[in-house]
Amino acid sequence: MNSSEYRLEPSQPGGSRAAGYLVDEQLASIARRTDRMFAWLMGLEWIATVAAAQWFSPRGALGTFRPLSSNVEAAAVLGGVLACLPIYLAVVHPGRALTRHVIAIAQLLWPALLVHLIGGRIDPRLHVLGSLAALACYRRWRVLVTATVVVALDHLARNLGWPQAAQGIAATGSWSALEHAGWVFFEDVFLWLSMRHSLVDMRRRAVSEGLVVQKTDELEKVCDRMRAKNRELMISNQELVESEARRRRAHEETIHWLVKVSLYRDEETGAHIQRTGWYSELLAATAGWPRELVDQIRLAAPMHDLGKIGIPDAILRKPGKLTREEMAVMQTHTLLGAKMLAGATTPVLCMAREIAMCHHERWDGGGYPAGLAGPEIPETARIVAIVDFFDALSHDRCYRPAFPDADVERMLREGRGTHFDPRLLDIFLSLLPEMRAISLAVPDDAEEKEVPAPSGTSQATRLPPALASAGASGRKVGSL
Repeated sequence: MNSSEYRLEPSQPGGSRAAGYLVDEQLASIARRTDRMFAWLMGLEWIATVAAAQWFSPRGALGTFRPLSSNVEAAAVLGGVLACLPIYLAVVHPGRALTRHVIAIAQLLWPALLVHLIGGRIDPRLHVLGSLAALACYRRWRVLVTATVVVALDHLARNLGWPQAAQGIAATGSWSALEHAGWVFFEDVFLWLSMRHSLVDMRRRAVSEGLVVQKTDELEKVCDRMRAKNRELMISNQELVESEARRRRAHEETIHWLVKVSLYRDEETGAHIQRTGWYSELLAATAGWPRELVDQIRLAAPMHDLGKIGIPDAILRKPGKLTREEMAVMQTHTLLGAKMLAGATTPVLCMAREIAMCHHERWDGGGYPAGLAGPEIPETARIVAIVDFFDALSHDRCYRPAFPDADVERMLREGRGTHFDPRLLDIFLSLLPEMRAISLAVPDDAEEKEVPAPSGTSQATRLPPALASAGASGRKVGSL
């Protein structure tokens, strides 16, 4: 099926091919529907012809009578001849050019049959004009040409063979043939113009729809490319996330093994180093630090005594009290730790370096190694100074037993504003139940535990199990 009968230029240059497809599909659909309509019409005309042959008087054009039975039989046979082939083609081959041209021929032969059966008692011109209008439903001008040729041949044949019934009446005037031809020509022109306008409108709509289809296809292709890019980005992002996670794990594992080195030199404080990380994380989170820095101090605080690796065993493991000279050597562990971490560029190691250097400074300026005071001391070191002091007094050492909890709290309060940052100490004292839960969760005689989990997990799951059950203060650790 094609629309070559009407070569109409599209109103817009784009979408012409899609518009041609749409017009062809619409015309094919119209042809199939019109074929089915004529199939029903042919059947009804056949029945109507038989009924007319039976009920109308079988008087000929000259007033003579014919037998009734032969008239009805002629209507049944001749009507069947005209109706059966078009109906068959409309049912079996709808939409084909042959089908509609056969229908046009048969439809325009019905007036001749009616004139013959009813003896010229009706005017067939209304049937002719109505049939032409119905055939215009195909929107194909060639169908009108076929129908007009049939009308002309039928009219010519009846004028030559039976002039009394050429117009369906017994007497005809000289202008009747011209009048009939004029009406047919007028309707053909009118129908052709109507079909042309209809096809122009159809074409314009098809061009618009074709442009929509074209743009939709282009948009769909763009969307497909965007979805492909999104998938690639998602895969790349996932790879970056996994790479970052591996990098963080490797980074934290390096810190873990670095801390473990110090445990072999100072086994009595191995658990102390781990607890310091938990204490510092909880205190920093409660003090309002951002999550990223809280994670960093959890990893950096355990390295506060890293410099003890460089202290001789005779001093580091001495069971008794240190002499002044030995204490001076012991105090150099802050400088040794800072020196070991010198040149670090990662945030955790930079934080660990300032903690190692400054965690023995005092709020009043009486600490070492630089005698810093107040806000001059990095807040990271002020936090570790509090938790280091608390844990050291709360657990046994080779040179003394642990202090009772009440004495530890008293000594902490005595150091407010002199040894410790007053604000941070107040926060720490409000967290004593949680801090003691951490202390119980990692006792000195416990087997070595893993360094805290990576920073991607929630704080509640990273803290020791004993801390989760600690609720003396009613505070939820996970919300800190």
